[in-house]
Amino acid sequence: MKKQTQEQTQELARTIGKQIAKARRALDLTQDEASERIGITVEYYARLERGQSLPSLFTFVQISLALEVSTESLISLGEITERPVAAAPPWFSAPQTDENKQLKRLFRRLRHVPPEVVAAVDAVVKQLERFIGKQRRKKPRNGK
Repeated sequence: MKKQTQEQTQELARTIGKQIAKARRALDLTQDEASERIGITVEYYARLERGQSLPSLFTFVQISLALEVSTESLISLGEITERPVAAAPPWFSAPQTDENKQLKRLFRRLRHVPPEVVAAVDAVVKQLERFIGKQRRKKPRNGK
């Protein structure tokens, strides 16, 4: 009986994976963008799509909300259907702002560059901070 349960669990993981991939493509999102919307790592999201992991109930609901599909369609109880527009429950994290997305994208890129590139980017940011600080401290001269 335990073997049957493992096989069923694996089949459920594969089914959910196929359905979230289909929902993501319907929104024309990359895995990276989908994972950001959901609030999980892109690596974990990729495992979910491949059917190698089953999400927790909390993550499952977040996937449904972020990909705008019903939970029923994610477990193949019907076709991928749009989720009725409703306010997200309070426990669901708000969508990322463009600024947060840009920072996350930058951090992901920086993880894959040599340390000297990270040091150079850090030096540039420090110089920009100094320059902006000086500009803010400068007071306009009244016609002088």
